[in-house]
Amino acid sequence: MSDFGGIVNGSERMVCDYSCPKTKKYVACQVVSIPLQIISVKHLICTVFVLLLSVGSVSFARLVILPPDTVVSVAFSPDGKKIATGTQGGTVWIWDAESGKKLHKLVGHTFSTTFIIFSPDGTKIVTTSYDRIPRIWDVASGKELQQLAGHTDAIMSATFSPDGKKIVTASRDSTAKIWDVESGRKLQILTGHTSALRTAAFSPDGRKIVTTSVRRMVGMDESLDEKTVRTWDVESGKELHNLGGYTLGVSTIIFSPDGKMIVTTSNERDVRIWDTETGQELRRLVGHTAYVPIAAFSSDGKQIITVSADRTARIWDAESGKELQTLVRHTESVPFSALSADGSMIVLNGLRDTNIQVWSDFGNRAHLLEGDTERVHSIVFSPDGKRIAAANGRTARIWDIESGKELYRFEHTD
Repeated sequence: MSDFGGIVNGSERMVCDYSCPKTKKYVACQVVSIPLQIISVKHLICTVFVLLLSVGSVSFARLVILPPDTVVSVAFSPDGKKIATGTQGGTVWIWDAESGKKLHKLVGHTFSTTFIIFSPDGTKIVTTSYDRIPRIWDVASGKELQQLAGHTDAIMSATFSPDGKKIVTASRDSTAKIWDVESGRKLQILTGHTSALRTAAFSPDGRKIVTTSVRRMVGMDESLDEKTVRTWDVESGKELHNLGGYTLGVSTIIFSPDGKMIVTTSNERDVRIWDTETGQELRRLVGHTAYVPIAAFSSDGKQIITVSADRTARIWDAESGKELQTLVRHTESVPFSALSADGSMIVLNGLRDTNIQVWSDFGNRAHLLEGDTERVHSIVFSPDGKRIAAANGRTARIWDIESGKELYRFEHTD
């Protein structure tokens, strides 16, 4: 069986946000199936306001205001020697992943972090937040190098180009922006979407970018929703293709290793494959009976793996779209999932069950990594596939997969 390239993290918070027109401050909350925490009166008023906005779009949801030191994102460096963690309060920490030592505290964001990623050479980190300003940091010193000012709404993701010289950011202001890493200069503004952007990613050769748009906020007028996938030329900023609309939001966009195909998954059941040169839909992977949060290509691009809320993971032939194998039947209907770099393991965590299941050999559960009482917000594999890191409450934890032993627990306290 082919190896599956890339780490795919399907763990995502379902976030509502509200921007006050006068103060430009944000209220953010999660829509999750867990009990309401005790919160301050000020935060409770904000939560009630957002709840009123969302009535009618969510059939059952309980809103949770997370404490500022809750860990909401985690990322390994490319060599696996460091970990970066981001908190609800906006603070980012860099840790030694081999000793558990705290290296740097990155202070600057004024609201929750939404995304963290290391540069390809591991020397820099870019962090994004609801405060609208992505920041570039030096890993060795913890020093802030650049502020990428220009977006007018929350930043949902950022990605380095394969050569590490550019960054693309996706924002809820309906634009993606391309930046020069060294100078922090804005190179291109990708305009055309009419809804909030969720994700932007470079093609393997760095010449194209693919973006997705989603609903602006739970409870808003659905007629304003766009829910499209578009491709762009990096050099000119010109839109190349609009890959069509979706009835529900897009979850994942991935390029094939050769850059000739794009796979999109969504809250719909079908997975779509597109030709990047023509923008035409090539085929659909039909078989899942619930939404598909993550997918990955094999390293040779011949196969695709998908993980779905229908409690299965499946392997498909990328050329024909034929289902080759059903891999796993997990116990939770809504998984928070990740794939190891070689595709030999899948890690799953549900909304209610705080334990983490590690499956190997496509169907044999290797370990059950016991969680804490609080749910997991993010799960990632180390680049070598030997460890798992998870954001769990006020901690980030690392486990050794072979033994199932917890190696380190990073406590987020000053």
